[in-house]
Amino acid sequence: YRPHYGVDYGAPVGTPVQATADGTVTFVGRNGAAGRMVRIRHKNSYETMYLHLRNYASGIRKGAKVTSGQTVGYVGSSGASTGPHLDYRIRYHGNYVNPLAHKFKPVAPLREEYRNEFNALVWGFQLALAGPLYIFPGSAGSPLKPSPATSNR
Repeated sequence: YRPHYGVDYGAPVGTPVQATADGTVTFVGRNGAAGRMVRIRHKNSYETMYLHLRNYASGIRKGAKVTSGQTVGYVGSSGASTGPHLDYRIRYHGNYVNPLAHKFKPVAPLREEYRNEFNALVWGFQLALAGPLYIFPGSAGSPLKPSPATSNR
């Protein structure tokens, strides 16, 4: 029995894989059963690994600096894989940790100077997620959600 140290995320082949946080790439290449993989060293003794990739993003090589959210590769099924997925792993002080259960240090709260912009973005997303909006004649351009009784007419 060999333990599985990561979390598998099923995804279509070619789905972009993004770096968890800013860091430095320490390995890019094939690694046995892991297939094509990328390993990134982050501050505070964290390291993330992205396994079974189809290929790597442009510019991803050993020593490259990456930023949080930057695409580092694309989902594949390389190595000992049963289908397309990302095997995502985290090491902290050299030991594997469960990415779903690890207690990360909280990030600093949003600075006051960005709060209005953030709230406007949240409001926009909430509006988009609420569903379609309709403008009815005579409503002076006010967006209204139709009531359930009138929405099927």
